[in-house]
Amino acid sequence: MTPLEDQIQKVRELRALHVSMKMGIDKKWAAYVKENEKLLTSEAACRKTLTEEEARLREFALTAYQETGDKKPAPGVGIRIVKVCEFDPTEAKKWAVSIGACLALDETAYKAALTKGIFDCMPGTVKEVPQATISKEL
Repeated sequence: MTPLEDQIQKVRELRALHVSMKMGIDKKWAAYVKENEKLLTSEAACRKTLTEEEARLREFALTAYQETGDKKPAPGVGIRIVKVCEFDPTEAKKWAVSIGACLALDETAYKAALTKGIFDCMPGTVKEVPQATISKEL
Protein backbone atom coordinates (compact mmCIF):
# COMPACT_ATOMS: atom_id res chain seq x y z
CA MET A 1 0.00 0.00 0.00
CA THR A 2 1.15 3.52 -0.77
CA PRO A 3 1.15 6.20 1.92
CA LEU A 4 -1.86 7.77 0.20
CA GLU A 5 -3.82 4.50 0.21
CA ASP A 6 -2.76 3.93 3.83
CA GLN A 7 -4.09 7.34 4.82
CA ILE A 8 -7.36 6.80 2.95
CA GLN A 9 -7.84 3.55 4.87
CA LYS A 10 -7.13 5.24 8.21
CA VAL A 11 -9.62 8.02 7.49
CA ARG A 12 -12.24 5.49 6.32
CA GLU A 13 -11.85 3.49 9.55
CA LEU A 14 -11.90 6.57 11.78
CA ARG A 15 -15.02 7.91 10.05
CA ALA A 16 -16.80 4.59 10.63
CA LEU A 17 -15.68 4.57 14.28
CA HIS A 18 -16.84 8.16 14.72
CA VAL A 19 -20.29 7.42 13.26
CA SER A 20 -20.63 4.42 15.56
CA MET A 21 -19.62 6.46 18.62
CA LYS A 22 -21.96 9.32 17.68
CA MET A 23 -24.87 6.89 17.31
CA GLY A 24 -24.11 5.49 20.77
CA ILE A 25 -24.00 8.98 22.27
CA ASP A 26 -27.25 9.97 20.55
CA LYS A 27 -28.96 6.83 21.85
CA LYS A 28 -27.77 7.45 25.42
CA TRP A 29 -28.71 11.15 25.19
CA ALA A 30 -32.24 10.28 24.05
CA ALA A 31 -32.59 7.86 26.98
CA TYR A 32 -31.27 10.52 29.39
CA VAL A 33 -33.73 13.11 28.08
CA LYS A 34 -36.62 10.68 28.39
CA GLU A 35 -35.59 9.64 31.91
CA ASN A 36 -35.07 13.25 33.07
CA GLU A 37 -37.85 14.97 31.11
CA LYS A 38 -39.50 16.47 34.21
CA LEU A 39 -36.22 17.81 35.57
CA LEU A 40 -35.19 19.26 32.20
CA THR A 41 -38.61 20.91 31.74
CA SER A 42 -38.46 22.38 35.25
CA GLU A 43 -34.95 23.70 34.68
CA ALA A 44 -36.00 25.36 31.40
CA ALA A 45 -38.98 27.03 33.11
CA CYS A 46 -36.77 28.18 35.99
CA ARG A 47 -34.17 29.57 33.54
CA LYS A 48 -36.91 31.51 31.70
CA THR A 49 -38.30 32.97 34.93
CA LEU A 50 -34.79 33.81 36.17
CA THR A 51 -34.03 35.67 32.93
CA GLU A 52 -37.24 37.69 33.24
CA GLU A 53 -36.62 38.54 36.90
CA GLU A 54 -33.01 39.54 36.24
CA ALA A 55 -34.29 41.91 33.54
CA ARG A 56 -36.70 43.44 36.07
CA LEU A 57 -33.87 43.81 38.60
CA ARG A 58 -31.78 45.62 35.97
CA GLU A 59 -34.73 47.96 35.25
CA PHE A 60 -35.09 48.74 38.98
CA ALA A 61 -31.34 49.35 39.24
CA LEU A 62 -31.41 51.75 36.27
CA THR A 63 -34.38 53.59 37.79
CA ALA A 64 -32.53 53.90 41.10
CA TYR A 65 -29.43 55.18 39.28
CA GLN A 66 -31.47 57.77 37.37
CA GLU A 67 -33.03 58.97 40.60
CA THR A 68 -29.87 59.05 42.75
CA GLY A 69 -26.87 58.93 40.42
CA ASP A 70 -25.45 56.16 42.64
CA LYS A 71 -23.58 53.56 40.58
CA LYS A 72 -23.97 51.02 43.39
CA PRO A 73 -27.68 51.24 44.18
CA ALA A 74 -27.68 48.00 46.21
CA PRO A 75 -25.26 45.27 47.28
CA GLY A 76 -24.48 43.04 44.31
CA VAL A 77 -26.08 45.45 41.83
CA GLY A 78 -24.08 48.01 39.91
CA ILE A 79 -24.19 50.45 37.04
CA ARG A 80 -21.49 50.78 34.42
CA ILE A 81 -21.43 53.32 31.64
CA VAL A 82 -20.98 51.85 28.18
CA LYS A 83 -20.43 53.58 24.88
CA VAL A 84 -23.04 52.85 22.22
CA CYS A 85 -22.40 53.76 18.59
CA GLU A 86 -25.20 54.75 16.29
CA PHE A 87 -24.62 55.24 12.58
CA ASP A 88 -26.20 54.66 9.22
CA PRO A 89 -24.15 51.90 7.53
CA THR A 90 -24.80 53.40 4.10
CA GLU A 91 -23.48 56.81 5.15
CA ALA A 92 -20.55 55.22 6.98
CA LYS A 93 -19.59 53.22 3.89
CA LYS A 94 -19.83 56.31 1.66
CA TRP A 95 -17.56 58.18 4.05
CA ALA A 96 -15.05 55.31 4.33
CA VAL A 97 -14.90 54.86 0.56
CA SER A 98 -14.53 58.64 0.06
CA ILE A 99 -11.36 58.72 2.19
CA GLY A 100 -10.03 55.53 0.58
CA ALA A 101 -10.29 53.49 3.77
CA CYS A 102 -12.21 50.56 2.34
CA LEU A 103 -14.36 49.07 -0.39
CA ALA A 104 -16.71 47.29 2.03
CA LEU A 105 -17.63 48.47 5.51
CA ASP A 106 -16.37 46.47 8.48
CA GLU A 107 -18.99 47.59 11.02
CA THR A 108 -17.00 46.31 14.01
CA ALA A 109 -13.90 48.26 12.99
CA TYR A 110 -16.04 51.30 12.17
CA LYS A 111 -17.66 51.22 15.63
CA ALA A 112 -14.23 50.95 17.25
CA ALA A 113 -12.90 53.93 15.29
CA LEU A 114 -16.05 55.96 15.97
CA THR A 115 -15.87 55.15 19.70
CA LYS A 116 -12.18 56.13 19.88
CA GLY A 117 -12.81 59.34 17.91
CA ILE A 118 -10.04 58.57 15.46
CA PHE A 119 -11.57 60.79 12.75
CA ASP A 120 -13.50 63.97 13.56
CA CYS A 121 -15.75 63.78 10.53
CA MET A 122 -17.01 60.19 10.84
CA PRO A 123 -20.78 60.01 10.42
CA GLY A 124 -22.49 58.72 13.54
CA THR A 125 -22.73 59.37 17.24
CA VAL A 126 -21.39 57.79 20.40
CA LYS A 127 -23.60 57.86 23.46
CA GLU A 128 -22.72 56.90 26.99
CA VAL A 129 -25.51 54.69 28.30
CA PRO A 130 -25.88 53.27 31.80
CA GLN A 131 -26.04 49.48 31.96
CA ALA A 132 -27.09 47.54 35.05
CA THR A 133 -24.97 44.63 36.23
CA ILE A 134 -25.81 41.86 38.70
CA SER A 135 -23.16 40.07 40.70
CA LYS A 136 -23.14 36.28 40.63
CA GLU A 137 -23.08 36.42 44.42
CA LEU A 138 -26.09 38.41 45.61
